[in-house]
This record gives sequence, C-alpha cells and structure tokens, in this order.
Amino acid sequence: MTKFLFRSLIGALAIALSTAARADTLTIAGCENYAPYSDAALPGDGFANDLTTRIMRQAGYDTSVTMLPWIRALEETEAGRFDILPSAWRTEDRAQTLLFSAPIAMSRLVFVKAASSPFEFRSLEDLAGLTVGTIAGYTYEPEFLASPLFERPAVTDILLNLKMVAARHIDLTLDDELTLRFIIRSRAPDLAPLLALTQGVLSQQPLFVSFSKQRPDAEQLLAAFNTGLARMRADGSYQRLLALHQME
Repeated sequence: MTKFLFRSLIGALAIALSTAARADTLTIAGCENYAPYSDAALPGDGFANDLTTRIMRQAGYDTSVTMLPWIRALEETEAGRFDILPSAWRTEDRAQTLLFSAPIAMSRLVFVKAASSPFEFRSLEDLAGLTVGTIAGYTYEPEFLASPLFERPAVTDILLNLKMVAARHIDLTLDDELTLRFIIRSRAPDLAPLLALTQGVLSQQPLFVSFSKQRPDAEQLLAAFNTGLARMRADGSYQRLLALHQME
C-alpha cells in the first residue's frame, strides 16, 4: 500500500510538472507596422505572429503577442524580456543572443521612387548623389551602409519616408516589397499615384522566427517550432496561411 501511494504521488507530481511546463505562456514581441508579417490590425496579428502562435500552441504552449516598435522588440527579446521575435533577419550579431528557426518567408528589399522618376536600380553606383531614406534599427546590406556614394537619413516610420519621396524631399526609400505594397494600398492610397517600386532588388533575405537565448529551454522551443513548421508545410496548412495573409 505504501509503495502504491508513493508511486501515485510521484506520478501525480510528474504530471503536474509537465502540465506547468506546457502551460508556460510564451511572450511574443510583434513588430508594429510590418504588414503583412506583423500588424495588430491584421488577422492573427499578421502572418509571422499568426504562424508562430499556431505552431507553439499546437506544441502545448500558451502565447501572448505584444506589439512594439521594431528596435524595442529586438532589444527586449535579446535581453530576455520577451521569448520570441517573429519576422527577423539573421545577422551574426543577433545570433549571439537569438536562435533562428528554419526560414518562414523570403523578404525582397526594393526601392520606392517618385512615379515620374526614370530611376531604376541595378547596382549601388545607381544611387550616387541621391538621398535614400532608411529606418532606424533595420538591417541593410553592409555594402549599402558603407557606401560613400549617397546619403542615408534614418527615421522611425516607413510611412514618413514614403511621404517624403512623394513630396520630393528625398529621392528614394526602401523596404520589404510586400510591406510597401500593403502600406501604400491600405494606409496611404493617396500616395499610390505618386510612387513607384523599382524592379531591381537591393537584396533578398530569408525571414526567420527567433528565440531568446535567455530562456533555458530556447533549444527546445526552437525544435518544437521547426517540427511544427515542417508539419504545416507537409499538410498544406502553411500554404493556406500564406493565402490568408495575401503573401502569395
């Protein structure tokens, strides 16, 4: 009888500990104004947040998304105040503090010009003498950042850069192609006749979900996400989610 009670207690404790671990709420740092990947006005808070939430919940975790400006979302996840940062590019610096998943999408970085401008991008030499609006805290190609050929003033909001291009206060700006199309279509339709996107691409970068190394179980979370992502790709639910968020 004593052995039976002891084993029962051990079993109950193991179940309780397992349940507690699985009920752990993962905090997700969503990036403001990064549609269609991350935006509070979109279904599921945008594609990257929706994908992450679905996969981690299927793995047994509760999730909570908080929208933050990009630079704060990055810094607070690196510091461990948030567990997950979806929709991030991988850099060597970030890899010191974050673990990166299998790619979830491909980001094409294109330029925006005034609609009447003949500019087309083929190489950095095409930017000589121009002013190209950038976003503070974003990652760009090292060659782009190091080039002495052009000016790169930074602001905190892509919409401000779009307005400045339309008003001819700056020559160009740049961002993810899908993000630019979404913002112009939904938040600045009056600018649409005044702006055009270049065919030439500055870079194409895979987009990842990243996990803070401050969590002791970061490797376990990463493995759970990658397993879930592979399952969604295999059963077609990943493709359906792309379509839901107009990513195709």
